[in-house]
Amino acid sequence: EQARPSRPGDVGLFPISEIRVDPKRFQFKLDTDPETGAGAELKSVKKFDPVLAGVIQVWRDPADGQVYVVNGHHRLELARRLGEKEILVRFIDARDAGEARLIGAMTNIAEGRGTAIDAAKIFREQRITPEELERRGISLRGAIARDGMALANLPQKLFDDVVARRLSIPRGVIIGGSGLSEEQQLALAKLLEQRKSITNEEAAELVRFVQSAGETAVETID
Repeated sequence: EQARPSRPGDVGLFPISEIRVDPKRFQFKLDTDPETGAGAELKSVKKFDPVLAGVIQVWRDPADGQVYVVNGHHRLELARRLGEKEILVRFIDARDAGEARLIGAMTNIAEGRGTAIDAAKIFREQRITPEELERRGISLRGAIARDGMALANLPQKLFDDVVARRLSIPRGVIIGGSGLSEEQQLALAKLLEQRKSITNEEAAELVRFVQSAGETAVETID
Protein backbone atom coordinates (compact mmCIF):
# COMPACT_ATOMS: atom_id res chain seq x y z
CA GLU A 1 0.00 0.00 0.00
CA GLN A 2 1.31 3.42 -1.00
CA ALA A 3 2.28 5.66 1.91
CA ARG A 4 0.08 8.69 2.42
CA PRO A 5 1.80 11.98 1.46
CA SER A 6 2.70 14.20 4.40
CA ARG A 7 6.04 15.94 3.78
CA PRO A 8 7.09 18.77 1.43
CA GLY A 9 7.48 17.38 -2.09
CA ASP A 10 5.22 14.38 -1.47
CA VAL A 11 2.51 13.74 -4.06
CA GLY A 12 -0.37 11.33 -3.61
CA LEU A 13 -3.99 10.81 -2.67
CA PHE A 14 -5.04 12.47 0.57
CA PRO A 15 -8.35 12.34 2.51
CA ILE A 16 -10.51 15.34 1.68
CA SER A 17 -11.93 15.32 5.20
CA GLU A 18 -8.47 16.19 6.55
CA ILE A 19 -7.87 19.21 4.29
CA ARG A 20 -8.71 22.52 5.92
CA VAL A 21 -9.81 25.67 4.06
CA ASP A 22 -8.81 29.18 5.16
CA PRO A 23 -9.45 31.57 2.25
CA LYS A 24 -8.56 34.63 4.28
CA ARG A 25 -4.98 33.37 4.60
CA PHE A 26 -4.47 31.41 1.38
CA GLN A 27 -6.88 32.52 -1.38
CA PHE A 28 -5.47 35.43 -3.40
CA LYS A 29 -8.36 35.67 -5.86
CA LEU A 30 -11.14 38.22 -5.56
CA ASP A 31 -14.84 37.36 -5.86
CA THR A 32 -14.67 34.04 -4.02
CA ASP A 33 -16.74 32.56 -1.21
CA PRO A 34 -15.26 33.52 2.19
CA GLU A 35 -16.02 30.04 3.53
CA THR A 36 -14.80 27.78 0.67
CA GLY A 37 -12.46 30.10 -1.23
CA ALA A 38 -14.20 29.01 -4.45
CA GLY A 39 -15.96 31.20 -6.99
CA ALA A 40 -18.56 30.35 -9.59
CA GLU A 41 -16.05 28.71 -11.94
CA LEU A 42 -17.12 25.10 -11.23
CA LYS A 43 -20.55 25.64 -9.67
CA SER A 44 -22.39 24.12 -12.63
CA VAL A 45 -20.13 21.04 -12.87
CA LYS A 46 -21.88 17.83 -11.79
CA LYS A 47 -19.05 15.34 -12.19
CA PHE A 48 -15.62 15.16 -10.59
CA ASP A 49 -12.95 13.98 -13.05
CA PRO A 50 -9.67 13.26 -11.24
CA VAL A 51 -7.71 13.60 -14.49
CA LEU A 52 -9.06 17.08 -15.17
CA ALA A 53 -8.67 18.03 -11.51
CA GLY A 54 -4.94 17.37 -11.63
CA VAL A 55 -2.97 18.02 -8.43
CA ILE A 56 -3.89 20.60 -5.82
CA GLN A 57 -1.28 22.15 -3.54
CA VAL A 58 -1.48 21.86 0.22
CA TRP A 59 0.66 23.03 3.14
CA ARG A 60 0.97 21.74 6.68
CA ASP A 61 0.91 24.63 9.12
CA PRO A 62 3.47 23.92 11.88
CA ALA A 63 1.45 26.15 14.23
CA ASP A 64 -1.47 23.72 14.44
CA GLY A 65 -0.33 20.68 12.44
CA GLN A 66 -3.31 20.99 10.08
CA VAL A 67 -3.17 20.61 6.29
CA TYR A 68 -4.51 23.58 4.29
CA VAL A 69 -5.26 23.97 0.58
CA VAL A 70 -3.23 26.81 -0.95
CA ASN A 71 -3.95 26.20 -4.64
CA GLY A 72 -7.05 24.31 -5.73
CA HIS A 73 -9.92 25.79 -3.73
CA HIS A 74 -12.37 25.37 -6.63
CA ARG A 75 -11.39 21.76 -7.31
CA LEU A 76 -11.48 20.86 -3.62
CA GLU A 77 -14.95 22.40 -3.25
CA LEU A 78 -16.17 20.43 -6.28
CA ALA A 79 -14.74 17.15 -4.98
CA ARG A 80 -16.20 17.72 -1.52
CA ARG A 81 -19.61 18.73 -2.90
CA LEU A 82 -19.80 15.61 -5.08
CA GLY A 83 -18.86 13.24 -2.28
CA GLU A 84 -15.28 12.34 -3.23
CA LYS A 85 -13.24 10.86 -0.41
CA GLU A 86 -9.71 11.58 -1.65
CA ILE A 87 -7.96 14.05 -3.92
CA LEU A 88 -4.47 14.15 -5.43
CA VAL A 89 -2.27 16.63 -3.57
CA ARG A 90 1.27 17.95 -3.56
CA PHE A 91 2.71 19.15 -0.26
CA ILE A 92 4.65 22.39 -0.68
CA ASP A 93 7.61 23.64 1.32
CA ALA A 94 6.97 27.07 2.86
CA ARG A 95 8.30 28.90 5.91
CA ASP A 96 4.94 30.40 6.82
CA ALA A 97 1.40 31.03 5.60
CA GLY A 98 2.45 34.09 3.59
CA GLU A 99 5.00 32.14 1.61
CA ALA A 100 2.54 29.27 1.12
CA ARG A 101 -0.06 31.72 -0.25
CA LEU A 102 2.52 33.21 -2.63
CA ILE A 103 3.52 29.78 -3.95
CA GLY A 104 -0.13 28.95 -4.58
CA ALA A 105 -0.73 32.28 -6.29
CA MET A 106 2.34 31.98 -8.53
CA THR A 107 1.26 28.49 -9.57
CA ASN A 108 -2.19 29.81 -10.49
CA ILE A 109 -0.71 32.65 -12.52
CA ALA A 110 1.76 30.34 -14.31
CA GLU A 111 -1.18 28.10 -15.27
CA GLY A 112 -3.19 31.07 -16.57
CA ARG A 113 -5.81 30.85 -13.83
CA GLY A 114 -7.41 33.81 -12.09
CA THR A 115 -7.64 37.28 -13.58
CA ALA A 116 -5.20 40.06 -14.36
CA ILE A 117 -6.54 41.94 -11.33
CA ASP A 118 -5.89 38.90 -9.10
CA ALA A 119 -2.32 38.71 -10.42
CA ALA A 120 -1.76 42.45 -10.02
CA LYS A 121 -2.99 42.31 -6.45
CA ILE A 122 -0.41 39.70 -5.44
CA PHE A 123 2.34 41.44 -7.48
CA ARG A 124 1.66 44.69 -5.62
CA GLU A 125 1.44 43.05 -2.21
CA GLN A 126 4.69 41.13 -2.64
CA ARG A 127 6.48 43.74 -4.80
CA ILE A 128 7.01 41.17 -7.52
CA THR A 129 9.13 42.40 -10.44
CA PRO A 130 9.40 40.99 -13.98
CA GLU A 131 12.82 39.67 -12.99
CA GLU A 132 11.30 37.82 -10.04
CA LEU A 133 8.67 36.26 -12.31
CA GLU A 134 11.41 35.12 -14.68
CA ARG A 135 13.35 33.63 -11.77
CA ARG A 136 10.23 31.66 -10.81
CA GLY A 137 9.85 30.39 -14.37
CA ILE A 138 6.73 32.45 -15.18
CA SER A 139 6.61 33.93 -18.67
CA LEU A 140 5.26 37.42 -19.25
CA ARG A 141 3.96 36.18 -22.58
CA GLY A 142 1.04 34.68 -20.68
CA ALA A 143 -1.90 37.10 -20.69
CA ILE A 144 -2.62 36.89 -16.94
CA ALA A 145 1.00 37.53 -15.92
CA ARG A 146 1.60 40.19 -18.60
CA ASP A 147 -1.57 42.18 -17.94
CA GLY A 148 -1.26 41.68 -14.18
CA MET A 149 2.24 43.18 -14.21
CA ALA A 150 0.98 46.17 -16.20
CA LEU A 151 -1.87 46.76 -13.74
CA ALA A 152 0.53 46.38 -10.82
CA ASN A 153 2.47 49.38 -12.15
CA LEU A 154 -0.54 51.71 -11.91
CA PRO A 155 -0.68 54.46 -9.27
CA GLN A 156 -2.89 53.40 -6.35
CA LYS A 157 -5.81 55.61 -7.45
CA LEU A 158 -5.90 54.10 -10.94
CA PHE A 159 -5.50 50.56 -9.60
CA ASP A 160 -8.44 51.17 -7.26
CA ASP A 161 -10.42 52.43 -10.26
CA VAL A 162 -9.69 49.20 -12.16
CA VAL A 163 -10.74 47.04 -9.19
CA ALA A 164 -13.96 49.08 -8.85
CA ARG A 165 -14.55 48.82 -12.63
CA ARG A 166 -14.42 52.60 -13.04
CA LEU A 167 -11.46 52.06 -15.37
CA SER A 168 -11.55 49.10 -17.74
CA ILE A 169 -8.87 46.40 -17.52
CA PRO A 170 -7.69 46.92 -21.14
CA ARG A 171 -7.38 50.67 -20.57
CA GLY A 172 -5.60 50.08 -17.26
CA VAL A 173 -3.18 47.67 -18.95
CA ILE A 174 -2.34 50.27 -21.61
CA ILE A 175 -1.65 52.95 -19.01
CA GLY A 176 0.15 50.71 -16.50
CA GLY A 177 2.25 49.02 -19.16
CA SER A 178 3.35 52.33 -20.65
CA GLY A 179 6.47 52.77 -18.56
CA LEU A 180 5.39 56.35 -17.84
CA SER A 181 5.84 58.02 -14.46
CA GLU A 182 2.93 57.99 -12.00
CA GLU A 183 2.27 61.67 -12.70
CA GLN A 184 2.16 61.04 -16.44
CA GLN A 185 -0.09 58.02 -15.98
CA LEU A 186 -2.55 60.06 -13.92
CA ALA A 187 -2.52 62.85 -16.51
CA LEU A 188 -3.01 60.38 -19.34
CA ALA A 189 -5.91 58.70 -17.53
CA LYS A 190 -7.53 62.10 -16.97
CA LEU A 191 -7.15 62.94 -20.65
CA LEU A 192 -8.66 59.61 -21.72
CA GLU A 193 -11.55 60.09 -19.30
CA GLN A 194 -12.27 63.51 -20.79
CA ARG A 195 -12.17 62.13 -24.33
CA LYS A 196 -14.30 59.02 -24.00
CA SER A 197 -14.42 58.48 -27.77
CA ILE A 198 -10.73 57.53 -27.86
CA THR A 199 -10.38 53.80 -28.60
CA ASN A 200 -7.86 51.51 -26.92
CA GLU A 201 -5.84 51.46 -30.14
CA GLU A 202 -5.73 55.26 -30.15
CA ALA A 203 -4.84 55.25 -26.43
CA ALA A 204 -1.91 52.93 -27.16
CA GLU A 205 -0.79 55.31 -29.92
CA LEU A 206 -0.93 58.20 -27.45
CA VAL A 207 1.28 56.22 -25.08
CA ARG A 208 3.85 55.68 -27.83
CA PHE A 209 3.77 59.42 -28.55
CA VAL A 210 4.34 60.30 -24.89
CA GLN A 211 7.16 57.77 -24.62
CA SER A 212 8.99 59.40 -27.51
CA ALA A 213 8.12 63.03 -26.75
CA GLY A 214 9.32 63.36 -23.15
CA GLU A 215 8.03 64.74 -19.87
CA THR A 216 5.66 67.46 -21.13
CA ALA A 217 3.91 65.36 -23.75
CA VAL A 218 0.70 64.65 -21.82
CA GLU A 219 0.34 68.29 -20.82
CA THR A 220 0.91 69.34 -24.43
CA ILE A 221 -1.72 66.94 -25.74
CA ASP A 222 -4.19 68.10 -23.11
